[in-house]
Amino acid sequence: LATLAAITHADNPDVGAILKAVSSTLGTLPEKLSIPLSELVTQGLGKRPVREQWRNLMAVDTSFYKSWIVEEIRDESREEGREQGRSQGLAQALLLVLEGRGIALSEQERERITACEDSER
Repeated sequence: LATLAAITHADNPDVGAILKAVSSTLGTLPEKLSIPLSELVTQGLGKRPVREQWRNLMAVDTSFYKSWIVEEIRDESREEGREQGRSQGLAQALLLVLEGRGIALSEQERERITACEDSER
């Protein structure tokens, strides 16, 4: 019932409470029930903004989920971590090069460089 409530009330601002209940309950169910129900919620939410909230809930503790959507979330999380690591490494390298060349930076400029998460930039 909570699965259907999550889909039915997906546009309700309080749907987060329903999604949390569904997510925590799925962890207590056998896989033959939890996998199809988690996928039903994912598909039922469609492209609504609340789908991202659902994905975040599933990403918090996905150890018991073995569905395709969870694998997609895990892959995205790994790639985001790699990209963040790349960006931080490049920022530190840039700061070292600038320092080595005697280019002084203000604290604001240093923060701007270290806060940048776009490795291409």
